Amino acid sequence: MDDTANGMDILEKHVCQLAGRIGTRYIGSPGNKAAGEYIRAEMEQIGLAVEIQETPCPAWSVRRSMLEADGIQLRMHADPFSPPIEVTAPLVPVGTIAELERADVSGRIALLFGDLASAPISPKQWFLITEREKQVITLLEMKGPAAVLSAQPCVPYFAHGFCDADFAIPSATVPRDAALGLLRKNPAAVHLRLETERHAGSTANVVGRLAGKRRETIVLCAHYDTALETPGACDNAGGVAILLALAAHFAEHPAGCGLEFAAFSGHEYLPLGVDAYFRTADPGKIIAAINFDGAGHILGTNTLTAMAASDGLVRTAKAKLGGHPGAVWVDPWPESDHSAFAMRGVPALAFGGSGIREITHSPADTADGISGGKLNEAASLAAEIVMELKDKKVEWGRA
Repeated sequence: MDDTANGMDILEKHVCQLAGRIGTRYIGSPGNKAAGEYIRAEMEQIGLAVEIQETPCPAWSVRRSMLEADGIQLRMHADPFSPPIEVTAPLVPVGTIAELERADVSGRIALLFGDLASAPISPKQWFLITEREKQVITLLEMKGPAAVLSAQPCVPYFAHGFCDADFAIPSATVPRDAALGLLRKNPAAVHLRLETERHAGSTANVVGRLAGKRRETIVLCAHYDTALETPGACDNAGGVAILLALAAHFAEHPAGCGLEFAAFSGHEYLPLGVDAYFRTADPGKIIAAINFDGAGHILGTNTLTAMAASDGLVRTAKAKLGGHPGAVWVDPWPESDHSAFAMRGVPALAFGGSGIREITHSPADTADGISGGKLNEAASLAAEIVMELKDKKVEWGRA
C-alpha cells in the first residue's frame, strides 16, 4: 500500500467526495445514484472490469413533517419509508410489550418509549430480526394505531424507531426533549402530519474485477449507501475509500488469484445489495470475503474479526494484526454484509471501528472526522492478508 502522504490524501479524497460533495446516499435517492456513478468511474479508471448489478428498491422522500400538542410544535423526524398521514388523535404511551398488549391504540397515536424504544425495530425482512421485534410489529399491525411515534432517549445519537418499507403504519421518531414533553404533559390529543412520498426506485452494486491465474477469488467489499440523515463518512465512505485504494494497489501488483471489489448498496435498511450479488456469485469459488464497514475514524480504533473461518485463517489474520498495533481483534459482530458470506459458508473477515457508536447514523459522521492514516492502516493490513490467502485452497479457510 502507499504509505506516503499522497496515498493518504487519495483515501481522504474519496471520503470527501462521497460524504462531502455527495452527502447522504440512502437507497433510491439522487445521492445514492451519484455515489454509484463515482465508484464506477473510479474503478474503470483503475482498469477493473466493472459490472453494475441493479436491483429495485423503494424510493422515498419527505416534504414536510409536523407534530403539534396543545398548540405547540415539537421536534420530530419522519421515519424512512413511512406512508403519509395527517391526523389528530389521542396519544397512548406504551413502554413494554405487556402494556402494548393491553392498550387500546386503535385509531390513536401510540407513543413507544422505554423498553419498546430501547433500540430500532428491525425491518420485517432483515435476517437478524428477533422474535421480540416480530412480536412488537405483529401487535401494532393487529391493533391498528393511526400512527406510531418512537421516543429517542439518547443524546446525541439518533436512531429512527422504524426503517421498513414493509411497515404500513405511518411512523416518526421524536427526540429526547419532545418525548419528555409529551410524557410529562400527556396531552389529550396530538396533531401529526407526515407529507411523504414513496414509489418504486432502484439502486445498484458496483462490482470491479481483476482476473487472476486461478479460478478462485477473494472478495473485498464495502457498502456505499447511508442512513437517511447522515453524510456517512465513517459509515461508510471510509470503507469505500479503502476498497478503491486496494483496487488501485492490486491493479499495479497482481495477487495471482482473482479479486472482486464489491461496492454494495441497500445495506442500511435491507440487505438488498448483497442479496443481488449472490444471485449470480458462486460461494464455492470464494477463498474469503473481507468487508470494510466503520473503520478510519479519528476518535475510533480500527477493529478486525472473523466469521465462519477456520482456525488457520483466524491465526493468519491475527498474526498480521500483530504488525499493526493501532488496530485490535474483537468478537464477531453480524450487522454488516460479511454475515451474508458467512451464512453461505464463506469465511469472512470484517474491518470495523470501536468507540464511535454515537457518531454512526448521525449528522455528526462528517468527512473531517476521518483519518487518512487510519484508513491506510486498514488497507495495508487487508493487503497483507490477501497476500497470505491468495494461494490457499478454498477449503482451507472454511470453519
